[in-house]
Amino acid sequence: MKKGEHFSGDDSKKYIDVKSDHPGMDFAIEQSIKLPPGTYRIIAAARTDGNSAGIFAITGGKRYSAAIPNYGNKGGEIWLDAMGRLRTDSVNSNRYTLEVICNENEGRGHGWSYVTINDIVVKDSLLRYGAANKAIEGEVWNGSYLCVGDFRIERIDNKKK
Repeated sequence: MKKGEHFSGDDSKKYIDVKSDHPGMDFAIEQSIKLPPGTYRIIAAARTDGNSAGIFAITGGKRYSAAIPNYGNKGGEIWLDAMGRLRTDSVNSNRYTLEVICNENEGRGHGWSYVTINDIVVKDSLLRYGAANKAIEGEVWNGSYLCVGDFRIERIDNKKK
């Protein structure tokens, strides 16, 4: 776990940070959780400087994945969203937080984006999820780092199956 360069500007926030200049880097981190049957989404904050990095979920023998946008150490969708909200909403109660995000890395952001996997159908109660630098099939890893944190699992259906 690493601290610093978190999109929130909170240097005490921890996240997973994996770096290697070796092109053969192969990294994956995974956690398992038991959930009631249903349909879920996973959201994580992540950044990378390479292609093929992503978050994934595995349940019932099916694999789901979503790519982490490659912004490197600048910009990122979280930073872009904060910049837009700061410009358009002068009375936002989160103005201070938005300003902190916008000013990170001398006003250039740190490349963080929210990554979402929707419509994960859990039938057998076990969900494995995580992040990997080689998560996206058909893509070749060409980066040197992957950072991920703030995983959230949300149920998106209200019916028991």
